[in-house]
Amino acid sequence: MSHWEAMRWLAYFRKHGYPSANRATVPQLQQGFALLASILVNVNGGYKGGKQAKITDFLPTEEMHKDGQPEDVAALLASLWSGKRKDGVPERKLWKRSKRR
Repeated sequence: MSHWEAMRWLAYFRKHGYPSANRATVPQLQQGFALLASILVNVNGGYKGGKQAKITDFLPTEEMHKDGQPEDVAALLASLWSGKRKDGVPERKLWKRSKRR
């Protein structure tokens, strides 16, 4: 490979990203998990009203690929860890820790 060709490939990879096994694996994993989720929903009676789940219900859409802002992530994590709902009422625990013997 000549120096000129190597520089062209470098420019291409910087613009479009480097090829990797992960790019091909991620969509397959998403489809596998979507299939599993749809099977679990259908085995447990489907959606309310008896509607059956489809694989496409669990696949990401284009709008899910929008880049989030750091403030959005921080707000999401704060809402999960605060222990209070938006109306200020503390949430009650739905589980109880068992004592070990």
